[in-house]
Amino acid sequence: MNLLATERSRRRLFALLYLCEGAPIGFLWWTLNTILREQGVGQSEIYVFDNQGALAFQPRAVTIGENPNNVLVRDIDNDGKSDILLVNNNGPTRLLHNRSPNTNHWLGLRLRLSEGGRDAYGAQVTVLREHGSALLRRVGSDGSYLSSRDPRILFGLGPDPALVGVRVRWSRGDVEEWQGLELGRYHTLIRGQGRPAAELPDFRAATDPSATTGS
Repeated sequence: MNLLATERSRRRLFALLYLCEGAPIGFLWWTLNTILREQGVGQSEIYVFDNQGALAFQPRAVTIGENPNNVLVRDIDNDGKSDILLVNNNGPTRLLHNRSPNTNHWLGLRLRLSEGGRDAYGAQVTVLREHGSALLRRVGSDGSYLSSRDPRILFGLGPDPALVGVRVRWSRGDVEEWQGLELGRYHTLIRGQGRPAAELPDFRAATDPSATTGS
């Protein structure tokens, strides 16, 4: 009986190897992967989306000779362009370095609960622009299997640099605002160092004089 003949049997074999107490699991997994590659199994298809411009993307399947299990997104060189790290089951780790010539404006933020404290997971950040809709992001490090992504958040702003401000709703419900943040770099925002929501004007009034309260 060929235990590697079908996908179902291969899964059962892997489960059996995994449950064998005292067995060198790393060696068994490497051996199984080697056998599968010799039988032509192990290539994977990943889907990429080619940017066609004007908010149009074309999906395209790419066959690779490895099996990426973890995908980590991080801006490794702090240039405002997200890079991707692929961790493969049966191959080397791959870094996809984003070297696109895009010169649009961007803003990067890291939120902390205190000076030098932990990241403010769960906080919501809204970037309000003078032209265009508001941009909303959530602080988190989830996103891939057994992996932690960059806790910083990145806003792509396009060719228009005009911002009204950045508003943060912390996980406990209090809201603060920052203005005058320099574009094209990362900033660290500390809870308690922004302007409290009670002191904030209506954001709509900053972009639309007709949007006044009580009218």
